[in-house]
Amino acid sequence: MPNIQVVDMQGKQVGTMELNDEIFAIEPNVAAMHLMVRSYLAAQRQGTQSALSRGMVRGGGRKIYRQKGTGNARHHGNRAPQFRHGGVVFAPQPRDYVINVPRKIKRLAMKSALSSKFAANEIVVVDQIKLAEAKTKYVAQMLKALESEKKTLLVVEQDQKDVVRASKNIPGVKDAYVNTINVYDLLNADKIVILRPVLTEKGYDGIADKRYIFEVAINANKTEIKKAVEACFPPVKVARVNTLRTIGKMKRQGRTQGRTAEVKKAYVILTEDSKPIEFFEGMV
Repeated sequence: MPNIQVVDMQGKQVGTMELNDEIFAIEPNVAAMHLMVRSYLAAQRQGTQSALSRGMVRGGGRKIYRQKGTGNARHHGNRAPQFRHGGVVFAPQPRDYVINVPRKIKRLAMKSALSSKFAANEIVVVDQIKLAEAKTKYVAQMLKALESEKKTLLVVEQDQKDVVRASKNIPGVKDAYVNTINVYDLLNADKIVILRPVLTEKGYDGIADKRYIFEVAINANKTEIKKAVEACFPPVKVARVNTLRTIGKMKRQGRTQGRTAEVKKAYVILTEDSKPIEFFEGMV
């Protein structure tokens, strides 16, 4: 299995980490990545452009002058494109630009993008990110120490709102959660900075025993969580699901006092004969 260095916020090595060779060491499929990039860019288009053709413009039903004898060109109504207040030639209409991609191609493209970035030594794994304050200068100092000052994709946990807020003002830096990364952002970044405890430390240590921790919706019940895990990571089999709901912490910002968002975690245990979950298998 391929190994990667784990560094701290100052860029000093604090350990190593084994990666799955089925995700980070495959032969990149350029065609799959190209299709996913096309699909992503096409989905960014709103498709709401609209104009009126000559048949849609109101008026112009009467022939403006007789056919012959005037010396002018032959015309019918005055809503043709060459007239003022006329219609538009080949007028665009609202349409859908979505390019559908099969699920297997999505997974192949994600694995290909991660493998190509790992082969190019453009993935940086950080042990932990702790900021004294949610200030942009602290994130900028960290990225400078990690030699990631250009286009950088910062992948953090969902509870690290301060890191996301502090990185918003840095040009070229885009933040993402582990369940929101896509092939386009991976390929577009010069460096990918990933936080090591993606599933939290306790969840990361339990992978060997087929125990996983997921952050789920507040209103999700155990049956729904079980079905969702088995649907996202076939052919795994879930034996038991336990949930824990954590009330948000008290937080003050200026004169305003409130609570952070509530978090609900699901502790998923697989059956003994089940296949282990490949972490990036369900990513699109």
